[in-house]
Amino acid sequence: MRIFRELHQDDDPFRRTQRQDPSPTKDEGDLFSHRPSPRKIRILLDTESFPADTGSAIELFDSLITHPRVFALSVETSTITSTDTSAPTSAGMLKVHDTTADAGRFKYPGPQYSWSIDDEDVHPDGSATQAKHGSTSPERHTCETVQVYRDLERQHRTDFRLTDAVNYAIVAEVTRDAGFDILVSEAPVAACRLLPMHDRVVVVSRAEAVPILAHYLRRQHIFQAGPACRVTLSRHT
Repeated sequence: MRIFRELHQDDDPFRRTQRQDPSPTKDEGDLFSHRPSPRKIRILLDTESFPADTGSAIELFDSLITHPRVFALSVETSTITSTDTSAPTSAGMLKVHDTTADAGRFKYPGPQYSWSIDDEDVHPDGSATQAKHGSTSPERHTCETVQVYRDLERQHRTDFRLTDAVNYAIVAEVTRDAGFDILVSEAPVAACRLLPMHDRVVVVSRAEAVPILAHYLRRQHIFQAGPACRVTLSRHT
C-alpha cells in the first residue's frame, strides 16, 4: 500500500499546478485515476542488475511491460559517469552522461548529468513524443546519500560500496526528472531501503513490480487473461 500511495500522490507542487489544466495529449495526471483516457505508466529498467531468472513472477513482469499502456526503457547504470557525448542514444535506452565540464559558468553547484531518450512515446490519444532530453543537478541528494551511508550499520552496507550508493542516487534523480514512475532494479544497493533514493523515487524488483502493473491495468479495466498473458480483456477494445 505504501507503493500505491506514493505512486498515486504527486508530491511535486509544480507538477500538480501544471496538471490542473487538461493535458493536450491526455497522458498526464494521477496514475491510478479512473478515466477513459489515462496516462501511461512509465518504468525505467536497470537491466544490468537483473540476474538470470525464469520464475513465474519474472515471466509475468516480462509480459506486462510489453502492454501498450506501459512505457518502459532501460538504463545502463555502469555508464552514467561517462563524459562521452558523441555516441547516439540507442533505441529502448535512456542515456545518461556526466556533463559537468560542459555546463559553463552559470551552472548549478556540483556535478551535472544530462539524459536523453530517442524512442517514440505514443500517447493514448494517438499523438506521440519522439524524443526527450534534460539535465539534473543531484549534488544535494548525493551528499545526503554519503552522510546516510556513513551512518549505516555495517550489516546494512556489506553488499555495496559508497560509489554504488552515490551512482544510484544519481539514477534516482534522473528517473524522477525524466518522468518515470518506477525504477526497477535488483542491485544490492537498491534493496537497502534506508538510503535516501527511496524517498525520491519508487524502487522495486521485477517481482515487486508485478502487482503494481496489474493494479494499474485493473484500474483501467484492462485484464490480462491466460498464463502467458496473450489474451486481453479491455473496455477500450
